[in-house]
Amino acid sequence: PALRSLVVRAAWFDRQCAAFCRRHPDGTAISLGVGLDTRRERLAALGVPAGMDWRELDLPDVVAVRRAQLGELAAATCAGDALSEDW
Repeated sequence: PALRSLVVRAAWFDRQCAAFCRRHPDGTAISLGVGLDTRRERLAALGVPAGMDWRELDLPDVVAVRRAQLGELAAATCAGDALSEDW
């Protein structure tokens, strides 16, 4: 049951985010605490404009794991603290 609810929740957020991105193709999406999330890549299948500005941020140790596990998918992820103003 927990896995099913996780999948349903992710799908709901994907649809909401995709709808926003289609309405605001020149907008910027920011994913704070991105972890190993691949929403940006999943949204491409839902018609999100290719030129959408998408920023991802997480703590340096998490970004290191993200880059090790996801390779090129994590290349643009910023390492920093969301509570800091220096990112």
